[in-house]
Amino acid sequence: MQLWKKILPYAQRGTSDGRAEGVAGYIYSNELKDVAEAMKWYKNRLKKGNAISLYNLGNIYYDMRDYDQAYDCYEKNQSQIKRSSSNNNAWCSLLLW
Repeated sequence: MQLWKKILPYAQRGTSDGRAEGVAGYIYSNELKDVAEAMKWYKNRLKKGNAISLYNLGNIYYDMRDYDQAYDCYEKNQSQIKRSSSNNNAWCSLLLW
């Protein structure tokens, strides 16, 4: 079974930290090449306060040549990381994701 078929049910139910939603966004963006669906999943994860989703959305906007939106996402991403920089887990999760 393909990975996205295993992940999608978890993402549809929602997870407390949004991790499944983030993986679904990644799969739609990079494997299935469905940018609109990827953005939907990254935005769902963003509602749970995940800075990595902002970075991923920024990459999508950048690829679409919407540089203003991309810059805005990257800037918000950095602000969230700086706010949580006292917690080393924020940096670890950014590096590992």
